[in-house]
Amino acid sequence: MREASYYHPDKGRVMCELCEYHCRIADGHSGACRVRGNIEGKLYTANYGQVATAALGPIEQTPFYHFFPSTRVLHVGSSGGNAHSIHGLAVASVTDEHRGREVDPDKLVEVGIKQRARGLVWDYSEPIIWFEYVLACTKLADARGMYTAFRTDGYISNKALSAIGHYLDGWAVEIIGLSPSMYRHLRRAPRFEQILEATAAAQREYTCHVEVSTPLYAGLNDDAENLSRVAEWMRLALGAQVPWQVSLAPGRELDIEAHAALERARTAGQAAGLQFVYVNDGSDELVNTYCPNCKALVMSRLGGEVRVNLTLGRCGGCDYNINIRNTIFKVEISGR
Repeated sequence: MREASYYHPDKGRVMCELCEYHCRIADGHSGACRVRGNIEGKLYTANYGQVATAALGPIEQTPFYHFFPSTRVLHVGSSGGNAHSIHGLAVASVTDEHRGREVDPDKLVEVGIKQRARGLVWDYSEPIIWFEYVLACTKLADARGMYTAFRTDGYISNKALSAIGHYLDGWAVEIIGLSPSMYRHLRRAPRFEQILEATAAAQREYTCHVEVSTPLYAGLNDDAENLSRVAEWMRLALGAQVPWQVSLAPGRELDIEAHAALERARTAGQAAGLQFVYVNDGSDELVNTYCPNCKALVMSRLGGEVRVNLTLGRCGGCDYNINIRNTIFKVEISGR
């Protein structure tokens, strides 16, 4: 139990400023994440260092396709969450049996180094719900030469992003659409625009490598209009070279309509001018990377094995920039 960051007193309650829920929390109660609570006028975080899941695996499962490809990373997650169904996971309280094991920041980073992990990715649960711990670990990992990244719903306040942005290298964000009602229904998010603003800021202000994923929910966000709006926003706000991964929402079967929805997404991405659209339909062909210029196969992903035909992030055939992030040094963003 530690005092939390980013809150202020508010008419007998405390207001959390970590994400855009801006929970006003009465004494003895917790916010939407169920891990930050008001105790006698102060906000405390109950899951500092409570590691529920930690696993060594390929970066591609995050999912990142253009970020340190084929490297191994330590994926780490805790309990709690500020979106009710991010990545298909339900919000869990730290009072549950899945509380996890307490691990000091230096110990976690040391484990990653000993396991020869190239990087540290905050995964499985929304990273900002244990922000104080994530920030401490991310600073240490960055200082030790590891890359760092978020798998996130993007619902972070500007204050919190400004504290951690300089230490982050990657930002894999889930964007389901560009509709307030859609986000209220699927994520119970009161102001979805913050997700777009934070994602653009992560790229523009903190030079994070950004990749976008969109899970398709039947009849909710898989229509051509919504998919086209997402693709157009990506091209205008992030650039044509930002990868877009489209998949079926958790539990959705791959039937005729699902196939049609995935095809609509692929068409929308191509029509918007996105250069890297990946359709996860269970086949390997549609998640391979082809050079937009000469159409050569530059990265194949077969059965979890990644084969690369690149030279310093450029096509091995025609030298075209494939927008690969493979350095921890902040680099100029291209492809806008």
